[in-house]
Amino acid sequence: MDNYESRQVEYVEVVFVGYRHFDRMWGTEKEVRWPFGFGLSYTTFQVTNAIAQGSSEDPNQNGLVVTADVMNNGPVAGAEVIQVYMPPPSFGVEDHPVGGLFGFGRINLGAGENSSVSSVSMGVNVQHAAYWHIESRKWKVEAGEYRL
Repeated sequence: MDNYESRQVEYVEVVFVGYRHFDRMWGTEKEVRWPFGFGLSYTTFQVTNAIAQGSSEDPNQNGLVVTADVMNNGPVAGAEVIQVYMPPPSFGVEDHPVGGLFGFGRINLGAGENSSVSSVSMGVNVQHAAYWHIESRKWKVEAGEYRL
């Protein structure tokens, strides 16, 4: 609490709570050793041929579908989580997070096994890029080019 007598809490972090705060620290002395979603494992994976197909402009459709090939290069079976992030087009704007987690999928693979991961595919549409604009009290999508 900021003031025990008033029993009010002021959330000065805005949206920069947890990993969103540390995402802004890349390239500084405060950079984290194991970033959000890093995942430690007893095996190693190789992710190749990540492809985004479709369009994100129709909010009533699945939009972009992201797929990838995953190979377990290690000596033991393991699970890999494929994550899709999308930063806002004006990267570095003070009131926006560096990027957001827009989807993920998990796959279990035996040692040396590979898979074209259609089960990890996920849809991203224009609504996933919306953020709450405080002044207008509406959800907005920032204009510009988005990269996954």
